[in-house]
Amino acid sequence: MKVRQCIIAIVLVLLVAAAIIGMFWTRELPSPNEDASASPAKKTAGQKGPAAQRPLVDQRPLLTARRMAAMASTPDEQTLAHDALKVGDHEVDLAFFDALRTAEENPPPLSPEAKQLLERKNKAEQVLKDDQDNVAQLTRKLAAAPESKKDNL
Repeated sequence: MKVRQCIIAIVLVLLVAAAIIGMFWTRELPSPNEDASASPAKKTAGQKGPAAQRPLVDQRPLLTARRMAAMASTPDEQTLAHDALKVGDHEVDLAFFDALRTAEENPPPLSPEAKQLLERKNKAEQVLKDDQDNVAQLTRKLAAAPESKKDNL
């Protein structure tokens, strides 16, 4: 190889190395409140429970806006950062309401004990409703009955 080609190859290798270092330095670090085990790369196949689930509401827009607001220095930047905070908060609110709607539409299956409790609750509510109807009926009869028959009711 000629000296000129060797210099070009070295410059290209240095540029690639600089790009890799730049990507490493500017990567987005996980916030301290995020669980490190929640990332898909670190999950184990047998892991279960809340640590294995991803967060139901993505809070990254609000966290990003907060980091950006901390760096704002000029009044224009502070105004834009304030707007970004409002938009990020709104976006997290929308994600929360979407997760809430999804949870309401897709309830988890009930365990056998929970099914028994639900049946008991439904029966008790039906008995209560019947008793309330009976009290309402007796109240109407008592109001419509003459004075002589009120004691018999």
